[in-house]
Amino acid sequence: MLIREIITERLIDEDVPIRDTSHMAAYAIVVAEAYDAAPQHDPSVTRLWQDFAQQNRTVMLGKIAKAGVKVEYTPDDPYGSDTDDPKMMIRYMLWDMVMNQRLQIYAGHSDNHPVFSEEDNVIFRTVHDYFTHGRLRAMFKQQLAKMGLLHRRPTPEQLAAILPTIKLDLGGNIGHTFTMRGEINAFLTHSRLVSPKLVPVLFTEVVGQVCYHVVADNFPVQKAAILQGFDYKRVGQITAPAIATRMQQLIAALASEPTIHVKIAARPEVKSADILAKVTR
Repeated sequence: MLIREIITERLIDEDVPIRDTSHMAAYAIVVAEAYDAAPQHDPSVTRLWQDFAQQNRTVMLGKIAKAGVKVEYTPDDPYGSDTDDPKMMIRYMLWDMVMNQRLQIYAGHSDNHPVFSEEDNVIFRTVHDYFTHGRLRAMFKQQLAKMGLLHRRPTPEQLAAILPTIKLDLGGNIGHTFTMRGEINAFLTHSRLVSPKLVPVLFTEVVGQVCYHVVADNFPVQKAAILQGFDYKRVGQITAPAIATRMQQLIAALASEPTIHVKIAARPEVKSADILAKVTR
């Protein structure tokens, strides 16, 4: 591996302090429980969501336009037609960005937010995908060139050989794929592009929603409320003692119990094997 490639990989290693699947699964559950327990709309934080939407509209979207990337909104998952593997979906997205200068964004499930308009919602997804998941495109293009694939569409097998594999161990937290780990990395990247006061908003929108989806196996009701008790910089660490205790109990239960009782109205029980498998995708 070239020195430049090593440096590039380190730049996208977000150093998430989660080192095993039980920790990851337990963290997904406690975040999902907090998301489920939060009110759909806390009026005291409405302005934060409004400020976030304004930054996306007036600043971040313009940067994407200047980069020459064409954004298209689709009613269906734009990169899920060829695969249901989230690690492959990101490769199809990156190929589209590199070769077609195009970024397709899913526009569904965008009309039930308590603060964001439908347009605000899809603009946020555009900004998030371009600046975080799309951050891998330079490395992706380099690897396409090495494989002689810059002028023809790769096969699925060739695509699968591009980009490093993501592992839950020290030095292996590389990547911004459409997985729980990838979304955590993407949240941390995105959090550096917003003011500190907006990071909790981003945590709810990204980490809160992806954890709920992993645990409940369904899209959550969108919310405008801050999830308290979590470290927004060292994702995986807990600041609230009660939540930290709950997470340790879950880690132990995942190792010994086939079924886990969770505090989510729509999904009160999950199979340990199922959630452990989901967080390793």
